[in-house]
Amino acid sequence: MQYADHMKGFWRISLLIMVFFFAVPLSFLAGCGKTEKGEAVKKAEAPAAPKVFVDDGKPLNFRGITMGVSLKEQFKDCKSADKPAGGCFKEGVKGEAFKQYQMEGLPKLDFLSTEYVALVDDKVELILVEFNKEYAGKNVMALVKGQFGEPASYKSDMMTEKAGDIPYERFLATWNVKSCVLELSNVRDSLVDSGRLLIRSDRYLKKEGQSTKK
Repeated sequence: MQYADHMKGFWRISLLIMVFFFAVPLSFLAGCGKTEKGEAVKKAEAPAAPKVFVDDGKPLNFRGITMGVSLKEQFKDCKSADKPAGGCFKEGVKGEAFKQYQMEGLPKLDFLSTEYVALVDDKVELILVEFNKEYAGKNVMALVKGQFGEPASYKSDMMTEKAGDIPYERFLATWNVKSCVLELSNVRDSLVDSGRLLIRSDRYLKKEGQSTKK
């Protein structure tokens, strides 16, 4: 009888030890599974929604240049002795309507660019930004999206200059904001290594026989 009681006690202790050694690791693994699952859910969070442009009712301003306002009211001539910080203008390239005046001293970007403006009745109605095409798809696109949201349209095709060349993408992104049309391209018609952002007001487009209104 004592032997039987002794064996019952032995098996009870053995059972408790087995439960301890098996239950604790399982609970630990279950806990780890929950942590890993939680981390996986966190990593799979949806990306931030793209910025949507909201018109504040003010004239379009890009790089500190305001459309529809007299150039001389905004900036001094670069030859002026009292030109303030923040930019000035000088005569642009002769014979090119898009380059009536070249801007200098504008806030610096993280890439090289050249800015021009064209006027209608002394008011800025066109802004042209030129840059190396390598900056178009990333730097300039991010700059314009950050201010005006996603483009209204995006078109691209593959181009080659001559037989044997490696094809490259040519794209054109377009925005319609504040009665202006913005066109960003990584390739210009005459300079394949130069991209440009062209901003034209409705007034300028009407002068050209075009319009932002359909």
